[in-house]
Formats: sequence, C-alpha cells, structure tokens
Amino acid sequence: MRKNIFLISIAFLLSLQISAQSSFGDSLYNLGLLDQAIEAYSAEFNVEKNSDQPDLEHAMHLMTSLGSVCEDAGRLDEALEWYLMYKNFVEKYNPNEIGNALNLIGNVWFRLGDFSTAIEYYFKSLYFSQINDDPLAISSASNNIGNVYFSLNRYEDADKYYQNAIRLKLEFKDYSELPSCLINAGNVKMLLEDYRGGEVYFRKALQISTSQGNQFRALSAMVSLGILFERTEQIDSAYYWFETALEIIDEDQLSVEYIMTLRGLGALELGAGHYRPAIGYLQKALQLTQSAGLTDISTDILELLAEACDKAGLYKESSFYYKSLKTLNDSLFDTGLSEKLSQNESSYENLLKRKTIEMQQLDIESGHKINRFLMWLIIIITVSLLTITLFIIRIFRNRNKYQKRLLEGRIQEVRLQALRAQINPHFVSNALNSIQNFFINGDVEQATDYLADFGQLIRMVLDNSHSSYIPLSDEVGFLKLYIKLEQLRLSGHFEYEVECSPELLEMNPMVPPLIVQPYVENAIWHGLSHLKNGGKLIVKYQELHSDIKVSVEDNGIGMERSAELYKQYPRKRKSYAMSINKERVKLFKEYFDRDLSVKFSDLCEGEQSGTRVEIIIPRIERSDS
Repeated sequence: MRKNIFLISIAFLLSLQISAQSSFGDSLYNLGLLDQAIEAYSAEFNVEKNSDQPDLEHAMHLMTSLGSVCEDAGRLDEALEWYLMYKNFVEKYNPNEIGNALNLIGNVWFRLGDFSTAIEYYFKSLYFSQINDDPLAISSASNNIGNVYFSLNRYEDADKYYQNAIRLKLEFKDYSELPSCLINAGNVKMLLEDYRGGEVYFRKALQISTSQGNQFRALSAMVSLGILFERTEQIDSAYYWFETALEIIDEDQLSVEYIMTLRGLGALELGAGHYRPAIGYLQKALQLTQSAGLTDISTDILELLAEACDKAGLYKESSFYYKSLKTLNDSLFDTGLSEKLSQNESSYENLLKRKTIEMQQLDIESGHKINRFLMWLIIIITVSLLTITLFIIRIFRNRNKYQKRLLEGRIQEVRLQALRAQINPHFVSNALNSIQNFFINGDVEQATDYLADFGQLIRMVLDNSHSSYIPLSDEVGFLKLYIKLEQLRLSGHFEYEVECSPELLEMNPMVPPLIVQPYVENAIWHGLSHLKNGGKLIVKYQELHSDIKVSVEDNGIGMERSAELYKQYPRKRKSYAMSINKERVKLFKEYFDRDLSVKFSDLCEGEQSGTRVEIIIPRIERSDS
C-alpha cells in the first residue's frame, strides 16, 4: 500500500512537468499502476463529457487510453467498449482516424483468441490507413498483422510485417510504440533460434522504454529477456530478469507481464526439479489468465502444469490439466484461419488497387494529365481488344481442354482436402496420446512399434499428396496400417481382415488415394467403437468385370442405432472426410465420364447387426492417371 502511494505521488509530480495535453492517468499508466490509471482516465473523461465546450482531441485521447489500459489490465470487455465508442466518435468527427480505431478493436479480438475477427479488423485498418496516407497507423496495423502470422507459426511472414512497422516508426520518429514492435521482432528472432538477434531487440526496447519513463513497456522487455535466457538455458540470467520484473510489478495489478513472469519462474523451478514451487507459480498464472480470458497464454501454462504435477507424482491433477489443455487446443484450432488470412490480404490488395484507380480517375476528371490519360486509354483499349480477341479464339479452340484442366484443378483441391482431413489434428493428437500412454505404462516396445507405424503412416500420406492416383498395392498397404493403428488405440476391441484378390494385386491398377479410408473410419468409430468386445471389420478388394469392387463390412451397432446415438450425444467436432469424398466421387464421374458408385446396407436383422458399404471403382489405366 505504501509502495502504491509513493508511486502515485511520483506520477502526480511528473504530470505537473509535462504538457497540458498529457494527463495524470498517463503518468500512472507509465508506472504500471493500471487500476489507478483507469480511475484517473475515467474521471477526466467524465469532466470532458460534461463540459460545455469539450476538447474533442483530448476526449479521443482519453477513449484510446482507457481502452489500452483496460486491455493491458486484462479487462477486455471494457477495452472493447471504449474502442467501439472511439470508432463511433471518429466516424462522426474525424474520419481520418478510422484506421486507428479498427486496429485497436482488432487488438481486443486478438487477445480474446478470436484471430479470425482480428484479421478482418487489421486488414480493414491497413486499407483505411493507406487511403488516408497515415504511416503511423500503417505501422500499427502491420505490427498487429505480424502478431496473427506469429500465432500461426508463420514466423518469416510475421517478421516481414514487424520490420515494416519498425521502419515506419523510425522513419517518422514515432518512438511511443517502438518498444512494442521491437519486442515482437525479438520474439520472432528467438523462435527462429537467432537468440543473439532477439537479445539485441529486447535490450533496445528496454533502453528506449527506460528513457521514456515507460515502466510498463520496460517490464515487457525484461520478461522477454527472461524467456530468452530460459530457452537458451542460461538459468542465472533468466532468474535475474524474472525476479527483477517481479520486484517492480505491483502484484495487485492484473497484467500480461505479471502472468508471464509467474509462468517463467514456474518453468525455471520445474527445470530445477523444484516441483511444488513450480506448481505454485503456474497455478497462480493460470488463475490470472482464466480470469482475464487470455486463452492463447493458457495453453503454454497448462502444458507446464501438467508436466510439473506428473513429475511431482500428482497424477490426478496432471490428468486434469492434460485434459484441459486438449479441450482448449481443440477450441482454438481453426483449419481455415490461415486461408482466411490469405483471403483478407488479397482483398486488401484488391481494394487498394481499386481505390488507386478511382483516385487516378478523379485526377483525370479534374483536368490533370489529360494527354497521359488519352495515351493510356488508347493503349488499354487496344490491348483489351487484342486480349479479348485472343481469348475468344482460345476458348473455341481449347474448350474441352480448358474444362478438363478446371476439373483437374478441382480434383487436386479436393484430394488435398482429403489428405488434410486424414492427418487432422485430432487423429494426430490421439495417436500421440496413445504413444504417451504406452510410455507411461512402461510398455516401451509397444510404444516404439506404434511410433514407427505412425511415422510410416504420415510418410505415406505425404507421398500420396503428390499423386492424383496411386497403385492399388499402395492403397491397400496404407489401409492396413491405418486400421492397425486404430485397433491399437481402441485396445484391440475389434479384429480386422483386409483381403485383395491375387489377380488384382498382379495387375495393380491405379486408384484414387484414400477413397476407401473414410468408410473404414466410419465403420470403426460409428459402429465398432460402441462394442465392448467381439468387433469384426472385413475389407475386401475384388475384380468385378472391368471394375474394382471394395466392400467394407462391420458387425457394429448398425446405421439406425448409430444415428440415434448421434442425436443423443452430438459430437463437438464436425468430420469433413465423408462430404469431401462425395465431392471426389462426383468429380471422378465428370472427369472420366464413368460412374464411381457407393452403396450402404444395414445388416441389422434379429440379433445380428452391422453395416456394409460397397464401392465400385472403375479401373484406371496408367496412361489415364
């Protein structure tokens, strides 16, 4: 308490020495007294709001400051309210600031773990900032887009945006947010194992923050240095920076820096074998992240907590944290996020080009560059007419070839989707958990065999990614290995047979990769997994006239019972493998003008149960593939 009173006194004295536009809240914020800064800013804002002649520029400063300090204090809902208020304000009174407002709103969604919404706001911010020729807003948006790439582990792309942000900050001598950009760039260097480069950025950020009297950003740099030395196993240096930060941090204030300091000390104690102190630090850090809704930080802390409890012999607690980690990872996983990032980047570039063209046209209409306009108009018309003429001729000459190429591209896209569905994170996570359980139970031989088979399966999937069609023998080999892994995961609850006629194996025709696997997966998880024992799965490849007949038969609970269970206990995760396969079947028919048919039969009759799927695959000659 006495420490807080002393710091508040210092803040008040500092506020008397700076310009009239700066506020007492600014000084408290720089000292890291977040709750007190929120109270001070709120009081100033209420005075400004009730004034007969409010200072609009100062009101905008207070809105953004309140949003920023609430964000750093983990009060994200309040931060979002202030930034939305600021956005509505600038739309009415100062449209040139709309880019900055969108960027700030994106920050909150990023901290809430909603990267998809954050991406949209950041690229909108970049677009409006570019149109308004606001280099500092461009710098901030670039820095935040870098943060999204960083979260997707695309570190080279993140570094490109961070470097652009730093360049603009230095070029226009804006040093207020420069430490934050330097820390972000340092984190990329650290994860790319350029530890020396990362240390240089962190120390530069610490130097600038200290010279500015910005204790809050200085703390961020100290914590980053602690993490870097922890990763490079320079334990004494890591302890020094974390403990130095902890001496400065007000433990009554909720901040990301305080959470990361607790996490760092917990990791160091874990590495030193001091499991109880490690658990204490990490549990407190987890409690703070959960109360602040910082889901992206929680995953790392949960993983460390699970490891610490496991090594301390607290197996029940360890299991709880591992389950919590898996649930959190599943909720954060978004297979379309990287694709959406690319789409937003492309949309931003298209909007920017369109706006540039509009500005050029306005410039032309106002009387500027008339001769240049006429010259380019003639060139564009001439080139356009030539292009259209050539394009029409090419369409009439190559229509069939063009349509076939489109189908090839779509088949390739759907095939890649099928491969991605095959190695989805849930399958990989479950496989790795099975390997871990074998190790925990002391069954090293079983774990080693499982790991070798799992590695071979992944290699086969990646090899298949380069071909639209593969030999039948490769498809059968992949299917056997996949079923073997699933049988091990289900502790041998079912038996299986994969049969292929010798005639077919001798001819070894080409087939689409992974065309049968989704039906096998359905049989295992929707049919056999509900049986306690006695499950049976039979897959047969037979020659049928000039085609290949594949039957997948199980003695599971059957289609009707499976549908009833799904309604009662719907799965949280949606499977895309079957819908992708339907699209592949449709494209196969269009491309080869031959049917690839799939027939489902419910075998439930009396006490007998099960399902049969029959797939008729037209034989593909190697020249066709």
